[in-house]
Amino acid sequence: FTIYKKLALGFGITIFAIVGSSFYTYFTLKKNIETIRGIANVYAPSEQNLHDMYFTISNSKMLIKNWVFIEIKSNTPNKRALIDLHKTTFPQIKRKLSPLVKCWNYSEQNKYNSIVRKIENGLFPKHQYIMNNLQQFDDYSNPMIIFEAQGMVEEENDEIMLISNKILSDLENLTKNISDKFEKGRIKMERSNSNFKTSVFTVGLLLILISIIIGVLMAHLIITPINKLKKATQEISRGNLDVYVSLNSNDEIQDLGDNFDIMTENLRTNQKQLQKANDKLRASQNKLEKANTTKNKFLSIIAHDLRAPFSAFVSVSEAMVNNFDMLSDNRKKSFANNINKSAIQLNELIENLLQWSQAQANNLEFNPEKTDIVKLTKQNISIASTQAESKKIYFTLESKDSVCAYFDMNHINTVLRNLISNALKYTPNNSKINIIIDDSPKNHVVINICDNGIGLTEKDISNLFRIDINTKYIGESTEKGTGLGLILCKEFVEINGGDIFVKSKINEGSIFSFTLPKKQ
Repeated sequence: FTIYKKLALGFGITIFAIVGSSFYTYFTLKKNIETIRGIANVYAPSEQNLHDMYFTISNSKMLIKNWVFIEIKSNTPNKRALIDLHKTTFPQIKRKLSPLVKCWNYSEQNKYNSIVRKIENGLFPKHQYIMNNLQQFDDYSNPMIIFEAQGMVEEENDEIMLISNKILSDLENLTKNISDKFEKGRIKMERSNSNFKTSVFTVGLLLILISIIIGVLMAHLIITPINKLKKATQEISRGNLDVYVSLNSNDEIQDLGDNFDIMTENLRTNQKQLQKANDKLRASQNKLEKANTTKNKFLSIIAHDLRAPFSAFVSVSEAMVNNFDMLSDNRKKSFANNINKSAIQLNELIENLLQWSQAQANNLEFNPEKTDIVKLTKQNISIASTQAESKKIYFTLESKDSVCAYFDMNHINTVLRNLISNALKYTPNNSKINIIIDDSPKNHVVINICDNGIGLTEKDISNLFRIDINTKYIGESTEKGTGLGLILCKEFVEINGGDIFVKSKINEGSIFSFTLPKKQ
């Protein structure tokens, strides 16, 4: 569309919408009035039928009162009227009200149902009781029978009058409620419709006036997209390429805007491609640095850590072979202890190295299940007891008898083994290691392994879990680890949804803590 055609079409559509809305509103109001009249087809018949029911119950009082026992055997008008009231009149009124009751509110329906129950379950059974009892007397010549029948009728009539009066009172209240509600609603709706009809025509005139004003304002619709293009051009000149001109005007200006957007999109695409290339280059550099760090770590472990235990094996075993007959039993035992110590260190190193390499290759199985962490901790304490006895170190465990969490038992067993082994290495002789299992937090269990060893500096703590730092030589102890144990602990704890952290002071000891989730 050209700008001229757009203006002409805009005026035409506006006027057509105003006229159309006026006609639509008028016919809608007319339909609403018909709907209001239709409501009268519910409440007006309801009111009439309730009046009929009131008259029927009121009439039943007179019929049962005048139906004396002398008329029992004959086909009297009172008897026929009462029977007809039971079998025809009341059922007909009930049938007429049945579809209307569904249109009442909940309170009115309950009140009506209560009235019907009182009639069917209270009043009518009383009527039937009198009729059945009076028909039992065949001989009314006997004064005693007459006296008995007279007393029974009067006694039941008193109860019937009470029930009837209660039903009539309820019917009167229900009828008045429906009548008042209908009348007020009808008056209110008719007044509302009348006012609304007047307001529609007033609004229609206002809309015509507003449409003229809109026509004048449409000129601004032409200036607005031009200003957008101007601002976008200024932003690009400042180097901001994140500019998009959205002109949905379907005219000559939109053509210009579309071409402008194509130009800026091409510039953004080129910029993004350049950014992606730079990001890929940086990512490749980071991967290369990480791979190089990992390679250096492996080389360091292979060059130093593996060589040391094997050297010990060679030197000690060679000394034993060459001098076995000259060595005393104590010296032989010392050599055996050195070999055993080297074997333990080598086994620990190989085990950690194997598990760490599997973790790096994502080849480790992860099977978390609900497990007793106290039981697993006791098992690891038992395994480390021999090494602890040699240093005269004893363990204490502060925990409940059983604390369950969700974790992979193989992973956490490795974590406990490494942390307990480290505590033994860095704790002086004649000391203790305290293990505290705290399940008071809501969502996780905390396992604390506390020693009173040499402690760590803040710098040492910050380097404990870094692959590019050789943690084997952190601290001042003469006993060294494998260099992979704590890194492996961190990865296993995090795989199981927990965290690991350290608190330590020089010459006061360290607390290694990790958490495990209580729920899967």
